[in-house]
Amino acid sequence: MRPPFNRFTLWFLLFFSQFSQAYELGAWYKRVPEIPRALNTRYEPSFLILKTGIFSKSGNLKTVGEASQWKSLCDKDYRLIAWVTHRLGKKDSLSVTAAELLGNDLNKALTKSCFSAVELDIEPLTGNEEWLVEFLTQLKSTLSPKLKLRLAVPFIAENSQASSWKKAAARKILSAIDGLDVMLYDSGSQNSADYLKLLTENIRLANQWASEKPEKTIYLGIPAYHERTKLHLDNFENIASFIQAGKSLLPNDVTKICTGNVALSFYAGWTLSPEDRKSIDELKKWLSETCPKGSP
Repeated sequence: MRPPFNRFTLWFLLFFSQFSQAYELGAWYKRVPEIPRALNTRYEPSFLILKTGIFSKSGNLKTVGEASQWKSLCDKDYRLIAWVTHRLGKKDSLSVTAAELLGNDLNKALTKSCFSAVELDIEPLTGNEEWLVEFLTQLKSTLSPKLKLRLAVPFIAENSQASSWKKAAARKILSAIDGLDVMLYDSGSQNSADYLKLLTENIRLANQWASEKPEKTIYLGIPAYHERTKLHLDNFENIASFIQAGKSLLPNDVTKICTGNVALSFYAGWTLSPEDRKSIDELKKWLSETCPKGSP
């Protein structure tokens, strides 16, 4: 006999409907041969961000890798995102004409493959460039509707001596495109406590923005590379610290991670160490315990 449909049943369905999609994990890769054939990274990726091109100040795209290699990934269960880079010179800017040319070149290079989005990686950016919104708006309007537009940005912090963006600048850019990829490393933090504070602030912020703008997605770039630099100390800028930060938050601060609106991506897939793979197991365990729908 079917149980009665009461108020509790309705509340249960409404509450858990927000978790109708599992969390998403991905990674950056520079070359197709780096992508594990046996998925020995211990996670089933929902998406991969693959280096596919470099563009010039004028907007000309130079592709990296063979299109035939890209097509070999089209029968996989994950989405492909094209990672396209540009290095800004001192006082350089990018014009709407360059955006239109770049958009047309990307359409030619990518639409015959199975890419679903383009991630622009333009460095260095402060978020305050007067030309940036206009450039991105023109590029988005030129791109095929099949290709979403994303921008890689540094972590968000109001007071930091390292390369970071202010909240207002990031929100402005997010309004113009389909998503932000917030890179949670090179913070310049000198100790674990300071880095954990930055992590928790950025996770909360991503969750808040994904709640306010459900049509947007935010990817959090989790450090998994082991080159120690002035800004990156891998003894605490790592996957384990992200897990620690996540566990310190309230469930309401990570709801959009559980739905995939805030996705997690490892930088980089080709540098994952045995210790990183153990941390990925711990990350999956935390996500499975935190998210009602469990692992993907």
